[in-house]
Amino acid sequence: ITLRPDGACLSSARTLASMTHKDAQGDTTGSSGLDSGDDAQRQGTWAADGRRLIMQWADGGGEEWEYELGGGAMLLKGSGQPKLYQKVN
Repeated sequence: ITLRPDGACLSSARTLASMTHKDAQGDTTGSSGLDSGDDAQRQGTWAADGRRLIMQWADGGGEEWEYELGGGAMLLKGSGQPKLYQKVN
């Protein structure tokens, strides 16, 4: 997720997975992997009031989260699973 100073936000996701397959004796029998590839970015706007982060997406969807900031990270908490984001440059 990218939250820009001008109030614009972007969200995208990519799934990477790798697995080694073993038989009952523990010997490797193969491997497989998954790369979902680059996902199209979702664009919208964001605002925060010191307690809640509100994102309105251009496709009409919206999200609202309680948030905590600290140590270069942002924790989003809502009705589902919490989401932890680390700041990257």
